[in-house]
Amino acid sequence: MGAADVDVVEAHGTGTTLGDPIEAQALLSTYGQERTDGPLWLGSVKSNLGHTQAAAGVAGVIKMVLAMQRESLPATLHVDRPSSHVDWEAGRVRLLTESRAWPRGERPRRAGVSAFGISGTNAHVILEEAPEPEKPARPAPEASLPLVPWVLSAHRPESLTQQAARLATSLTDDHAAHDIGHCLATTRAALAHRAVALGPDTPTLAAALTSFGAGATPPDIISGTVTEGGTAWLFTGQGSQRPGMGRELYARFPVFARTFDEVCAHLDGEFDGAAGFTAGVRAAVFAPEGSAEAALLDRTGYAQAALFAVQVSLVELLRSWGTEPDCVVGHSVGEFAAAYAAGVFELPDAVRLVAARARLMQALPEGGAMAAIEAAEDEVAGVLERHEGTGDVVIAAVNGPRSVVVSGAESTVEAVLAEFRERGCRTSRLRVSHAFHSPLMKPVLDDFAAVADGITYRTPAVPAVSTVTGQTLGDGDWTTAGYWADQIVEPVRFHDALTTVIADQGAGRLLEIGPDPVLSSQVPAGTAVAVSVLRRDRAEVAALLTALAEVFVHGADVDWGAVFAGTGARRVDLPTYAFQRRRYWLPDRAGEDGAMSFLGIPEAPRELPASGEPLPTAYEQPSPAVPANRLRSLAPAERESAVLDLVVAQVAQILGHSDTGEVGATQRFLELGFTSLSLADLRNRVARACGVELPTSALYEHATPRALAAHVGGQLGDRKRQSAVSADSVTGLVRYAFEREQYDKGLDMLHLAAAMRPAFGLPDTPDGTTPGRPRDTPTGGAAHPDARPGANAPAPRPVRLATGSEGEALLCLPSLVAPVTAYQYSRFAAALHGSRDVWVLPAPGYAAGEALPDSPEAAAARQAEAVLAAFGDKPLTLVGYSSGGWQAHLLAAVLTEAGAPPRALVLLDSPETPDENLALAMVATSCRLMRDHPDVPVVADQLTATAHYGRLFDGWRPAPAVEAPRTLFVSAAEHDPALLLGADRPEWPLPHEAVEVPGTHISLLDGDADTTAHAVHAWLLER
Repeated sequence: MGAADVDVVEAHGTGTTLGDPIEAQALLSTYGQERTDGPLWLGSVKSNLGHTQAAAGVAGVIKMVLAMQRESLPATLHVDRPSSHVDWEAGRVRLLTESRAWPRGERPRRAGVSAFGISGTNAHVILEEAPEPEKPARPAPEASLPLVPWVLSAHRPESLTQQAARLATSLTDDHAAHDIGHCLATTRAALAHRAVALGPDTPTLAAALTSFGAGATPPDIISGTVTEGGTAWLFTGQGSQRPGMGRELYARFPVFARTFDEVCAHLDGEFDGAAGFTAGVRAAVFAPEGSAEAALLDRTGYAQAALFAVQVSLVELLRSWGTEPDCVVGHSVGEFAAAYAAGVFELPDAVRLVAARARLMQALPEGGAMAAIEAAEDEVAGVLERHEGTGDVVIAAVNGPRSVVVSGAESTVEAVLAEFRERGCRTSRLRVSHAFHSPLMKPVLDDFAAVADGITYRTPAVPAVSTVTGQTLGDGDWTTAGYWADQIVEPVRFHDALTTVIADQGAGRLLEIGPDPVLSSQVPAGTAVAVSVLRRDRAEVAALLTALAEVFVHGADVDWGAVFAGTGARRVDLPTYAFQRRRYWLPDRAGEDGAMSFLGIPEAPRELPASGEPLPTAYEQPSPAVPANRLRSLAPAERESAVLDLVVAQVAQILGHSDTGEVGATQRFLELGFTSLSLADLRNRVARACGVELPTSALYEHATPRALAAHVGGQLGDRKRQSAVSADSVTGLVRYAFEREQYDKGLDMLHLAAAMRPAFGLPDTPDGTTPGRPRDTPTGGAAHPDARPGANAPAPRPVRLATGSEGEALLCLPSLVAPVTAYQYSRFAAALHGSRDVWVLPAPGYAAGEALPDSPEAAAARQAEAVLAAFGDKPLTLVGYSSGGWQAHLLAAVLTEAGAPPRALVLLDSPETPDENLALAMVATSCRLMRDHPDVPVVADQLTATAHYGRLFDGWRPAPAVEAPRTLFVSAAEHDPALLLGADRPEWPLPHEAVEVPGTHISLLDGDADTTAHAVHAWLLER
């Protein structure tokens, strides 16, 4: 291709008398020569948009792509005559002073785009017209959805309704419902305000969108806003089974059918030859209602086996659609499916346990009774204690604050019911063949325990709550034969478990996995969104998609694109986002002599919000006493609302929004655009305004405006808390010493302060267990904790900054130099959002209340406990930045020894430790950062931890390991010794692969974080 084959050039266009002639003369001497088919046409998008800074190059690309699509070259504006500083006769180049047609021709049209950076980075891209695409034949659909989901989302409520209206008005009869749904699912972001329309065809869905766009709430649209908390899966127990459950899903979804067949085959093998099992499980489940085979589901053995088969099939179907639980809990036999979902069992082992339980219980002589009583647990317990026949009847389940089930000998159960009827309490006999969760079950325990002893148990990979204890899983729960044997006779403490799931586990969405809404009906109104995936009175596909939509609009992850698998749906053009079209120009800020000042001045006026009301400023007063006292005097609900308004107002001011409506209360600070610096600014403002203690860690533990407001509101309501943050004398004295070059005195003070803090060491493990294995897991054995005061102090927990599904999760360790926060990786994580889960785990000792390790190995063991508790055996890649790489290397060794080796180790410019004075160098770096960034809070805990780790790692060298993970060393292209206090360019002494990325040691996770993140992601994908 020659220069004459390019039709037009989109110039950089500096707009200066120096730059423009240089660029034009270069074009004349290259593109302007040997042209026979007409001149090169020259334009610049800056004439339309002004200077768009870093977006200038891509704006030119967009302009030329659109010009090809519209077959027209747009005019360059504000050009009255060509520059006299250019010899325009030196070649055939002409300015586009008016629009010109640019139709398709015999050869492809081409356009050059130039972008010249002030740094000297100059780029020129040639775009060539793509050939006319052939319209692919629609693939034959394997299946269709009887109800098609159309997913919409927006940043603001009004944008959501406008999205619906725009889509509805653009539809024609040629638009297939599956195509629209697939495109909405795969080409649009999932924002905070969401809606899902469910309908059988395009006209029905379009009508629903039109109604929703007009402000109505049609029944076929589920809408909501992303809420705080995770998603818990609740697994129903016996009694909810019904003939035909799962039949529609079996016919529609291959994943469900394949799993159901596999589970039933295992169950039939276990039941082969057992008395009372005359038909296969699948035959019994799908038998016509009223038939003899369908009646088998009323028998204990079939009921438990069938429920397990349906629940496991639902688990695999939901997971194939990108939905995962953040917590699981199961009621009675449902606890086995919950444990399977958490990864405790392989499927064959889970089936063996369920089949043994079902078979042994069914073999017991029929008899006994169960009944539900509307009364509190203590009322029922009191009656049982003084009633004749004490011990014959026990509490079998506590499902709610006034929902108790009793179980035992029939005559005694009837006598108990009679007493409660006399009290005016509602009672109901349950249709069961046996008295479950009562002493009448004891004859099966020995035989069941023998089966359970032969099962392989694994550490749960998902947080879980036991319905035997009602609490988060403890030592041996779900992972020992004794637990599952006791579970047969112990009462089901579902009410306590549900409270733990919502309050302690923080679940805000509850999805019931079972054939009918039983457990979700026990959820108190207003505490969480609770829905069941199936309902007796509704078609199964409709019930499942409706439940999925309900949890999705409130924040659950769903891969809607996967729902359309096998439907033959293809991409089509859709209307773009309903942008609000607000102006985002910076307000005029007059400097001296009326000149524009991009630095701004403190008293410069701010633009008012669209409503005409100014942003709240009362909370910016020097003394926090007045607003803090006013907030404390409010009722809890009013206080939380007022604090939320305050937090949102501060977020808007920090981010430069003129309208608080631009701030989503449930959006994560990272998504809103915060970095570690701006987050520290927010922390200072809120702490000062409310008069509360607010460590920076609180802003990533409570990572949205609403969550932070709830946390601060709780502190304001606690009278025992201090009303204001006390001065940090240690930090002040250390800074004073370092500013006067009295380094030894400052360092001695930090070491003395560190020695006064609680400490911990490696746990003693005389039984040979691995340090770092969580003490509450049976695979770790009965570890003996360190006896020092810091052994039981709080430890850091992993914090998630991004989600994605293109590879294993990244667990990132920040530098050991204060300030140490999870948000050191904020830009790195933002670049990988949608590609990988990104978690951050600081070293122990940097947050208030945490103890310091007595060795680097002790710190790694404490971190390994947190990793294994949070992730179990899930694959991870460890990432360590700067000195955090030293800790990542140690953590990799501990995890490997514990049987959970990381997939890879990534070191971001991690230097070797110097032979001496490491603590001094690290503290000096912290002091320099405090000087350069005064808004970043560095308290005594952070500074003493920095000095302490400097002492621990002084002279340390990484030791080679036999089973070391594959290692990538990412080095910064620009080495600035001043950034590392004169140290040499970082190198890693152990075997590794290397990649160099643009930037400096500091900019790797700051201005160049995108490039760093993509280099790491690409390396991992290649391997």
